[in-house]
Amino acid sequence: MCAAGVLDAMRPNFRWAHTAALGTRWYPPRHAVSTMMQSADLMQVDLLQLYNSAEASNSLLTDMVTSSILNTISDFVAQATQGSSPGWRPDPVRTARFSVFGFMDGAMSHGWFALLYTVLGNGVGLEGQAKIVDILVKQFAEAFVYTPYWALWFLCGFSLLEGRTFQEIPQIVREKWKELFVGTAGFFFPVTLYMYACVPQDKLVLAYCTGTLVFTILLSIWKSGKLQIGNWGKDPSDHASDPSTLVVAQASTEEPNVKVE
Repeated sequence: MCAAGVLDAMRPNFRWAHTAALGTRWYPPRHAVSTMMQSADLMQVDLLQLYNSAEASNSLLTDMVTSSILNTISDFVAQATQGSSPGWRPDPVRTARFSVFGFMDGAMSHGWFALLYTVLGNGVGLEGQAKIVDILVKQFAEAFVYTPYWALWFLCGFSLLEGRTFQEIPQIVREKWKELFVGTAGFFFPVTLYMYACVPQDKLVLAYCTGTLVFTILLSIWKSGKLQIGNWGKDPSDHASDPSTLVVAQASTEEPNVKVE
C-alpha cells in the first residue's frame, strides 16, 4: 500500500514508458516542455511588442539604434571569422566605429525609405500588374538612386571615423566606389526585392540591416580568405599602405588593427 501510494504521488511528475525491446525509460514531464516552449513564445512576443512600441513612439531613433546594434553584431562576427589570419586579434575600436556608423546610417536609411514611400506611395491596395510595377520602380530607385550615394557616404563616413584626412578621401572613392557600388547593388537586389514586396514600411530598416548583417559576414569571410592566400606570412602592418587591401562594402576601409599613419 505504501509503495503504491508513493508511485501514485509521483505520477503527475514522471512518466514511465515500458517497451519490450528497450526496457524502461524516463521522460521529462509534459508540462515542463510545454512551459519552456511557452516561455520562448512569450519572450518573442514581448520583444516584438517592445520593438513595435518603440517604433510607434520614435521611429527615427528606433531605426538608428536598430542599425547600430546590428552593425555592431555584424562586425563582431566578421572579426571572429578572421581569427585564423596571421597576426589577427580582436579590434574593439573597429567595432565601435561600426556602431557609430550604424547609428548614423540608420538615420540615412530611415530618411530614404520615408522619401521613397512619400514620392511613390506605400503600395497598399495595389494588386496584380500594378503591384509588380510598384515593386520594380522602387527596386530601380534603390539600385540606381540610393545605392550610388550610399556607397559614397560609406566610404567618406568610415574614412573619417578611421582618422583619415579629407585629402585622402578622393583617392579612396576613386579606387573603391565602383567595386562597392556593384557589390552592394548585386547582393541587395534580391533582399530589397523581398523587402518592397513583403515588408511593411515601418520594418524596412530592420529588414535592410538584417540583410547587411549577412552581407558583412560573407564579405569578411571572402576578404579573410583573400588575405590568407595573397599575404600569408606578412606582417599586418604591411597592408597599411596597400590600397588593394581596403575592404569594400560593409567592412572597414582599413585592415583590422592597422594604425593609419
